Amino acid sequence: MPELSLTRRDGVARVTIDRPERKHAWSVPMWNEMVELMGRCARDDSVRVILVTSTGDRVFSAGADIEQFGGADTASLRESLAGVEGVMASIEACPQPVIAVVSGAAVGAGTEVAAACDIRIASDRAWFSIPAATLGIVITRSDIARLARGVGASMARDMLLTGRRLTATEAQRIGFVRSVHTPEDLDARAMDLAAEIAALDASALAAMKAHLNSLGDVAWDEESWGPTLEAFTSATTQQRIAARLGDA
Repeated sequence: MPELSLTRRDGVARVTIDRPERKHAWSVPMWNEMVELMGRCARDDSVRVILVTSTGDRVFSAGADIEQFGGADTASLRESLAGVEGVMASIEACPQPVIAVVSGAAVGAGTEVAAACDIRIASDRAWFSIPAATLGIVITRSDIARLARGVGASMARDMLLTGRRLTATEAQRIGFVRSVHTPEDLDARAMDLAAEIAALDASALAAMKAHLNSLGDVAWDEESWGPTLEAFTSATTQQRIAARLGDA
């Protein structure tokens, strides 16, 4: 079974994460596949809006699969970081609005992917967290910028420096999440929202999205990865990753 799938119907494209045995954690091949799928949507004039979803109702995504970081050398880590950054950039580059449909826990890169999307709706079971510091991991500057753009600078500091979990209700209160629904209603409400957007003028939406992206430009470059690479390759971080993998 594919770990990512793309379906299209009535102007709505749906990209679905389906890796339940790893709690929808992202592998390097998945990052690359996601970029390809988003590019395919971007080039398809029949697609008016894109939903990013996952199977099940407990986990949206557990983040990047830490197996790719254990014992990795700098070249491998750069490949992983390029994959992560490529996905976020591909979401932002799509002229169509992209909606994250967050059915459950969005951890680490799960929250980062949601933050890269234009709009988020969530289940009342959902929560958001980037607990990178528990492993000694440092996320990239551009992903920090996206988080701050979505939740605000103060909340971003709280989440990153304490590992705080942001509940769906809290996320809605600060405007990071548009609406919160029961797990049973979430998909139907996502389709309702998608239909509303699909009825609007596509060229106007694309132009406004481009303007919005330009207001908080978070373009990435490898020169900014130094602190992140140093954190990943430190002995302490590698010991913590090895211990976590041993518990998996």
